[in-house]
Amino acid sequence: MIGADTSFLIDFLNGEEESVEWMEEHKNILYLCENVVYEFLCGNLLVGERKRDIPGVRLAVPGLEIR
Repeated sequence: MIGADTSFLIDFLNGEEESVEWMEEHKNILYLCENVVYEFLCGNLLVGERKRDIPGVRLAVPGLEIR
């Protein structure tokens, strides 16, 4: 089992090639910590992070309402 942190998840959600390839290669042993997802769902991002990262989260999770 290997883990992925918040910044890696952000890169993946934004479609950065290296992150997408790495995720595909390791998908069977990947573990995403509940805290990583919590940061997105609870809005615990700085204003700059929200502007940068929310579009990627919306693409990855259609229908998710982020305030």
